[in-house]
Amino acid sequence: MQQAITISMHQSGGRLIPQITPPAPLPLAALCLGKPVDDVLTLLPRIFNLCGTAQESALRLSLGLPAAPREPLRREVLREHLLKFYITWPDLLGLPPRALPAGWDKPAGLTSTHLFGAAAPTPDTLAHWLDSGAGLASVLGAIRDRFNMGEAATNLRAILPDQAMITTACDNSVAARHAGNPLMRLIARTHGHGPLWHAFACLLDLDAARVGVLPAPQRLADGTGIAPAARGQYAIRASAQNGLITGFDRITPTDHMLAPNGALQQSLSSLPAQKASLAGLVVAILDPCLPVTIKDAQHA
Repeated sequence: MQQAITISMHQSGGRLIPQITPPAPLPLAALCLGKPVDDVLTLLPRIFNLCGTAQESALRLSLGLPAAPREPLRREVLREHLLKFYITWPDLLGLPPRALPAGWDKPAGLTSTHLFGAAAPTPDTLAHWLDSGAGLASVLGAIRDRFNMGEAATNLRAILPDQAMITTACDNSVAARHAGNPLMRLIARTHGHGPLWHAFACLLDLDAARVGVLPAPQRLADGTGIAPAARGQYAIRASAQNGLITGFDRITPTDHMLAPNGALQQSLSSLPAQKASLAGLVVAILDPCLPVTIKDAQHA
């Protein structure tokens, strides 16, 4: 089933008013209920090729099965972030796309130099590093230059455990899990919770995946399995009896992003009308796990 998000942009008083139309819900529960557990564990990665490993990990935990190996999940997160920094975002920024580093998917194949250059930035050197072009700084520097303080920004609390299975407006993104980093705090003070803040979190997450320190998948007391992914966290609550799936529910980072007054609506609503052409870049940085169609802005 082809799913896509449609965003119609309207203008009023110099601001953008996004009308976001999510796709019809995927009948995932109907596809899973009554099926053998092993079949469903195989089905999820086939349906969701971008984040299938994270969802399989969450499902295994929810069902009380042995945890999936961590290495495939690490590679999945690495791949998604690298594609943003090397291909997707440069294309939208007018920068030349680059080939992914050779051996990125091998142990120790991706180095700190690929990400940061000679040295990782500190709060004292961040501004200079963004101007340096070292590592992936050219991409982040270009994002910084496109947006002023408060533009395309979000104002959401980080997701809490009791929100894992509720579709409500909260920050279920990689920025939420790196918000306490000193560099993220600095960017929040100097540039707001906007595109640079969200994009820099992806760099920190890429580095965390590189050295193998992503948050561990976990099982909540209510049986919800949670697994980290390149867009936030996936949560699945499932049950089985006699080897067959008897219950299945899933909440994704995109579900939280598309909630009323969620990250997508907040970001586009705080983008000035004269910068409507940057809407596609804003969406790509937030990175919903679905195709997006943006209709040209119209005056209200």
